[in-house]
Amino acid sequence: NSQSSYIPVGSEFVYFWELTLSDSTTVTSEEMTFFFLPPDQDWRIASNDIVAVYYHGDRERTANLYLDAATETYEVIGRQILNTTLTQLPVRVILFSNEAEMNVARPGVSESFDAAVTVCGTKVTNDIALVIPVFCGGADPTNTLRHEFTHILTAAAGESAPGKLRARPNQGPAV
Repeated sequence: NSQSSYIPVGSEFVYFWELTLSDSTTVTSEEMTFFFLPPDQDWRIASNDIVAVYYHGDRERTANLYLDAATETYEVIGRQILNTTLTQLPVRVILFSNEAEMNVARPGVSESFDAAVTVCGTKVTNDIALVIPVFCGGADPTNTLRHEFTHILTAAAGESAPGKLRARPNQGPAV
């Protein structure tokens, strides 16, 4: 879990085995899929064609609120304002119960940064966001998800531009 060695929670791995026997015969297994979520939890999913919210515990209602918020954000910010369509769907949102639980899954920054900053969510890839269900800078606990989802949308909208969006233009629309 460092910047140089990080596999995002919510990653999906597709793999197969191919064996070459001593007589040069090749045997290939069927493709298998592994979805990387933290162990020791009973993970559940609330999903539609746009987003999949993974949660554990008694957060089904919260997961459905996040599902609706992401869908609305995609429609308003993505399609209407940025005029962009996501190609990596569904976006996977991992809903952790608290910051300590999420911090283990976040890409490493630094101990001093982590100690000084409260993180309510983070976009880790163009199709994965990590969030916690708290009021973080607003009256609506889904605002963090909307913010992180907007980062995914601005990245998709800016990918075709000559370069990536700088931090300030990227943070601005996500507010």
